Amino acid sequence: MSLLRQKIEAKREEINKILHGNISPKKINALNNKLQNIIKAWATEHADECYKSIKQANDELKSLGFEPPGFDIEKWEHLSRIIEREPTQKHLWEIVKWAKAWIDRKKLESQLQSRQSLSFDKKPDVAGQNEERDKWIYEQCCKLVKYVTIINRLAKKKTWEAICTIQGIKLAANRYAARHDLPSIPPRQCGRKARK
Repeated sequence: MSLLRQKIEAKREEINKILHGNISPKKINALNNKLQNIIKAWATEHADECYKSIKQANDELKSLGFEPPGFDIEKWEHLSRIIEREPTQKHLWEIVKWAKAWIDRKKLESQLQSRQSLSFDKKPDVAGQNEERDKWIYEQCCKLVKYVTIINRLAKKKTWEAICTIQGIKLAANRYAARHDLPSIPPRQCGRKARK
């Protein structure tokens, strides 16, 4: 408990004693004035601490890239919503901590997205033992030969590694296209053709 707070409590106790006893109104007024002066001093000290704390919090938020809310409660509530926290009567440093965590979360999301895009943007490995097979599959796909037909014809070629699924055919053709900077295989219309 701060020294001013202790003084306030002591004066309150004195006033309570006075209220329960017979003391002159002059004495009561004098004590009441002293109490008011102590409360004013405490409030001034507390207000200075609050001002410094809010200023520090604003500076911290500015360094994180947020627009500092200053002394506007509505702006603090808006910041709470930006960082995905429901505005409550929380201490402003809680909001600053949440803002830091929100920034960190956004940075991690960005890093993960960039890593994923790098893995998709990277060219596949250099051609391997299936290069000739993949080229043939790519050419068949570009001629719009049915995938099942490609799978059946590939099974007859004993020197090449077999692929048993349509997805495998598409992957092999698109890997070949990516290695040689060719366009992806043309899309196919799914389902049966409409009857005439």
